[in-house]
Amino acid sequence: MKVHFSGSAENPALSFGKCRGLVERELDNLCTLVDDDAELQIYLGTPLWNQRSKWQRKSPQFVWFTMWEWPEIPKGVIDRINASEGLVTPSEWTDRIFADAGVKVPRFVVPLGVDPAAYTYKPKDPDRPFTFLWVGVQTGHIRQISEQGQLKIGDRKRGWLVREAFERLNLPDTRLILKSIPWPNSPMNWERVTPGGAHIHELSQWVPEEEMVRLYQEADVLVWPTFGEGFGLPPLEAAACGTTSILPNYSAIEDWFDSEWLTELPHKVGRIWPGSRDPMTGACVSMDDVMGQMEHAYRNRTQMAEMGRKGASVVKDRWTYEHATRPALEHVLAHYGKDD
Repeated sequence: MKVHFSGSAENPALSFGKCRGLVERELDNLCTLVDDDAELQIYLGTPLWNQRSKWQRKSPQFVWFTMWEWPEIPKGVIDRINASEGLVTPSEWTDRIFADAGVKVPRFVVPLGVDPAAYTYKPKDPDRPFTFLWVGVQTGHIRQISEQGQLKIGDRKRGWLVREAFERLNLPDTRLILKSIPWPNSPMNWERVTPGGAHIHELSQWVPEEEMVRLYQEADVLVWPTFGEGFGLPPLEAAACGTTSILPNYSAIEDWFDSEWLTELPHKVGRIWPGSRDPMTGACVSMDDVMGQMEHAYRNRTQMAEMGRKGASVVKDRWTYEHATRPALEHVLAHYGKDD
């Protein structure tokens, strides 16, 4: 089978590059399951309803792979998907919202998976400062109103909220690492100390995968107050390294959330841009709840370490590439590779 990729996979600033890597990792082996003459084009990205979505059909069979994060889907997106031969999404939640919105073509769920050879468990060191971690992409296109009524320019995963919560708590012997991908590509690496002695380290640049693993392993908890996810791979990567997460149980996170090894951040589903005509909704969380869960984690370090250990075991058994991704991908390629 010949597989062509297009769309956001070509842009390394987007997470779809990792999705493409998951597909290509075992592609040679998987393609032996299907007709050698078959061709499949996979467009990684969202079939936007305006001219920003530039795609060309390169093969007779054309499917979308999208990690759409919101329950609202514009009709133009559905029309484009229904003009293709299929839809692939990484979660049951995402699959359900597309089905409810009117997708008629065959649908497949291909979860993402963690590479167990790269993301490995490491016990926590109780003698070093308690470390909070946040990871995300600094897109600057998500607007949020702060408690003082000021406009916030941030990101879907709300790193600014984690930083403000950390600064307000000002807990002794703690540090916060904000790891982001710069947008636009303007690397930044700085560190400062709050009046109470807490350290904030902002790392806005590309790092090798082994460095990302080290950040996960050294953190005590990942704080991730995201509006919504199409899958949500970072908490699973963190769990594989022995780090628990604080996050809302909403959107695709519902597919794998487990209170045995994750802490739920209370949320209400509401408009992301109150007062605007934009209909998008997401998980809205409060500053008080973020601060409360962060302080609870800090004061229960042993419990956090135990939750991290449990999470590492669950991810190893259920959410690796071999367990989660490859079986579903085999099904997709076999479907499109059959000789009709």
